[in-house]
Amino acid sequence: MAEEETLGKGTSSLDALYNITLDLNLYIITG
Repeated sequence: MAEEETLGKGTSSLDALYNITLDLNLYIITG
């Protein structure tokens, strides 16, 4: 996935994971 692209950018990968987590939480809450 896009994870491999962001790994080389340092904190960018963490930002991506954080955004994904928020999206999942919203999906579960509003589910």
